[in-house]
Amino acid sequence: MHFSFSLSNTEHDRDDRDPLRDSGRWQHLTNGLPVAGVPSSFQNVGTLTLFGQVPIQVVYVIGIVLLFIAIQRYTSLGRYAVATGSNRRGAFLNGVPVRRTMVLVFALCGAAAGWGGVVYAARIGTPVPVVDQDVLFQVIVACVVGGTALTEGAGRYSAPLPAHC
Repeated sequence: MHFSFSLSNTEHDRDDRDPLRDSGRWQHLTNGLPVAGVPSSFQNVGTLTLFGQVPIQVVYVIGIVLLFIAIQRYTSLGRYAVATGSNRRGAFLNGVPVRRTMVLVFALCGAAAGWGGVVYAARIGTPVPVVDQDVLFQVIVACVVGGTALTEGAGRYSAPLPAHC
């Protein structure tokens, strides 16, 4: 319920043509022009290759996935996140700090998404205020096709990976 409302609300906000809302705010501040003067070292973040064959984005994805696997398997935060995701009320009744766990998990996911945005902007070469707004929908569809649960339940870190490739 919350997911479908959020997605439809996002689509509604994108259709609003008020220049001071959502992405229009950035077009207003930059006059719709891309940011100029980006150093080549920034562009390298998204365009390097490993051994001349493997794009650096693949290395980033593998590193982030391994980091989240390590967090899930070897830390109390990982155990708390699994318990909270499976049954929030049950986790709370068993003494899991549910709110703190959710804040930390969302912060980690936000950091990973932020890094993805940096890599995407570096790959394009010039940060543009509004670029490829349909990527959100593509990412959500890839996760759903991969088998990620959109409601409570047991999750697997490996489920959406093949759908993204």
